[in-house]
Amino acid sequence: MQKIYICEDDITQLQELKEYITNFTLLQGYDMAVDLATTNPDELIEHIRKNKVLGGIYFLDINLHHKLTGFSLGNKIKQIDESSKIIIVTGYEEFSNLTFKYKVEAMDYILKSNPVNMKKRISECLNTIVERAVENPNISRNVFKFKDGDIIRFINYKDIMFFETSTTPHKIKIHLDNGIIEFYGKIKEIVNEELGLIKCHESIVVNKYNISEINRKTRTIRMKNGEETICSTRLIKNLLD
Repeated sequence: MQKIYICEDDITQLQELKEYITNFTLLQGYDMAVDLATTNPDELIEHIRKNKVLGGIYFLDINLHHKLTGFSLGNKIKQIDESSKIIIVTGYEEFSNLTFKYKVEAMDYILKSNPVNMKKRISECLNTIVERAVENPNISRNVFKFKDGDIIRFINYKDIMFFETSTTPHKIKIHLDNGIIEFYGKIKEIVNEELGLIKCHESIVVNKYNISEINRKTRTIRMKNGEETICSTRLIKNLLD
């Protein structure tokens, strides 16, 4: 899930931005969520540093009534989250050229003066981020993309332990580091030896890079998160080659 952050000093505008962005991403079925909406730049910096956020989406006001402006905050964010996407949302049209001075590389500079246009521009930014993620071959190599109902999800391969067929017809379970997700698909279409997705059973594909041990006697596989799954006598060799 892609995380969204908002820093705005006006609490009313902060809540309105959060509500609009949350409703829009839910309506579009995007795998995004507002992780933090705050009036305090220090809280935002501490949060993304502590949680090692990568590729976050940041909506920043300019005048934050703080020693940091939206521009200098954006610069600090870039130092922590190099792949961040920053959108300036402000009432100050005359400061747009400062995005270059501070090397913020903002996706957009959106004015609050026209609320209808502001929401339209915010929506366009989020649409663009999703479109680029789908088209970017570097991202495609690192993530597993699938449709979950009306939602298109992107999951990093490093977080995937294994796939198995579900008891629900035509569905597959993805066992993640910290949960399970089901989606419609075929187990044979998951196999990708180049990415380490190896078939070890007629109904199971494991991520070999997340295996901690293989017990040949019991034909069981223990994953890095402690979960166990099984492998067949015939297919265990796929993991031992």
